[in-house]
Amino acid sequence: MRVAIGLAAILVTIGVIVWIMSAITLPAAQQAINETLGARTRQLELETAKLSSDLEAARKTQDKYEAEAAAKRVAGVVGMANDIEVRLRNVDAKPDPEIAREAVAAIKSQLPYSWENIKVIVKDGWVHLEGEEEWQFQRDTAEKAVCRLRGVKGVSNLIKLKPRAQPSEIKRKIQEAFKRNAELDANRIVVEAKGSEVILKGTVRSWAELEEAERVAWSAPGVIKVENRIVVRPQMAAA
Repeated sequence: MRVAIGLAAILVTIGVIVWIMSAITLPAAQQAINETLGARTRQLELETAKLSSDLEAARKTQDKYEAEAAAKRVAGVVGMANDIEVRLRNVDAKPDPEIAREAVAAIKSQLPYSWENIKVIVKDGWVHLEGEEEWQFQRDTAEKAVCRLRGVKGVSNLIKLKPRAQPSEIKRKIQEAFKRNAELDANRIVVEAKGSEVILKGTVRSWAELEEAERVAWSAPGVIKVENRIVVRPQMAAA
């Protein structure tokens, strides 16, 4: 009986000690958790604000090119000039050296096997791309990778192409590509190849079709220049 009473007293004492320790440690632990969560929340808010700013700055430059593309898709448009000026907020502006570093990194990520052929020069937020590549898609990829960056006001793509194909082969591949393209009437487009330069002649129904023909020509391996003499005649669509 005395042993049972003694054990009960010991258990009660242990329970009181545990309760006292819990009362002391739980508020401290809760405070530490709250402080950690608060710090993490503030960090996430800063990162979110920075990301939103980056996206907004990138959209401003991207919007310029998208507005141009949208205007060219309108039926009846036969020419245009893009005078849209990108004006960044002070918070979106970046030093030229920082833009240059990010531009090189962006190009490297998109063109891992040929990025070293491209030289990046930045002045007042405007990026100039120089160098030599073999394919037109490489020129386009480099430009698209850079124009999305925060702080970029515009891009001048001066990358040159070095051909590795014969004129007859270039002409044949372009003509075959025209025939496979559902958006083009290959019978109305004439292709001439002089060395690595291509001349397009003929008529199309819209500016979008004209641009598609030029895009297809540029996609042919070895092409370093496309002279687009195609004429847009919207009345053909009605006929």
